[in-house]
Amino acid sequence: MKTDILEWNRRKKWLTILSVYMLIALWQTGVYVADNLANGRSARLGTILFEEIIAALCAFSLLPALLTFFKRVPLKRGTIIRKLPLYLLVWLGYGVMLTVLLYSSRTVAFNVLDMGSYQYGVFLPRMAMETIKQFFVFWIIYFIWLFFLTLHSSEQERLRALRLQQELTRSRLQTLQMQLNPHFLFNTLNVISSTMYDDVKTADKMIANLSDLLRRTLDGVNWEEHPLRKELELLSLYGDTMKQRFREKLDMRTDIPAETLDALVPGFILQPLAENSIQYTMERKKYVAVEITARRSGDKLIIAVSDNGPGIEEDLDELVKSGIGLSNTIERLETLYGSDQKLEIQNMDQGGLRVTLQIPFHLTPLRANHDETE
Repeated sequence: MKTDILEWNRRKKWLTILSVYMLIALWQTGVYVADNLANGRSARLGTILFEEIIAALCAFSLLPALLTFFKRVPLKRGTIIRKLPLYLLVWLGYGVMLTVLLYSSRTVAFNVLDMGSYQYGVFLPRMAMETIKQFFVFWIIYFIWLFFLTLHSSEQERLRALRLQQELTRSRLQTLQMQLNPHFLFNTLNVISSTMYDDVKTADKMIANLSDLLRRTLDGVNWEEHPLRKELELLSLYGDTMKQRFREKLDMRTDIPAETLDALVPGFILQPLAENSIQYTMERKKYVAVEITARRSGDKLIIAVSDNGPGIEEDLDELVKSGIGLSNTIERLETLYGSDQKLEIQNMDQGGLRVTLQIPFHLTPLRANHDETE
């Protein structure tokens, strides 16, 4: 499929160039017709147009060879003096070949179409005239080719830089994932370990939930972004694991409008926030209530994780530094969305803590990470 597209693009490029040559032929025809009329001669519109179309086709037929020469023998700094004589030689050859091609093709066409004999004048002086005229055409073609080559090179450089940046972003996200996986796993295993001595059956269920959760997170889940509904499924598995341990001491609720379920969010972004809420609240209270809400506000998706815990009792910077989950979340948001995101942590008036995420509301990836850019 890609080959077909490239082939079509090449065909389209050459058709565009041929159209330009045809427009030049029309322009030349207009000049010659106007000159004839100004000098009191017959306009000869049909004949002149026919001759100029043949001239355009002849020049177009030699263009690929000319561009191939420019590509294989580029004039670069330090090589101009050495290569300039070769360029002048190619110009002379181009002028001679074009003159011969013009004369022969027009002569044959006039005879085949019974338009009389083609009058080209004395051949050698005509060849000298055409070759001198083609000197300017030769360099015009060269500089036009150089201009588009420079544009193409700049675009290729930009695409290479973009691909490099995307690879760096992927590597950074993978590093963050590798950091978060053990953190989550060790914490959950500690909870299961403490339960094992009191209730083996419950611990067994927690292990089953953990196994399912790990399978979901490591198999088929996009760690960069996936729909909010999938994120809530992962959070539900984690919540079920914790409820097996804390039972009636833990209540996790969600309030998610249907319009937000297909919005893309960073994978596994809610679990560390819910884990922090459970951990810090359980240290101070006998009952933990965690609520996850989402809403759309214009072009933003706002997700909040609230709890009934003690709130912030320390400096915010220290809080971020002290927890892998929170610092990891902040860094992942910055990596994915740059400045187009916000994370706020605040104490609620009625008590408890609320962590609010604000990211762009989008249903398709903001960055074409998995698409070919060329």
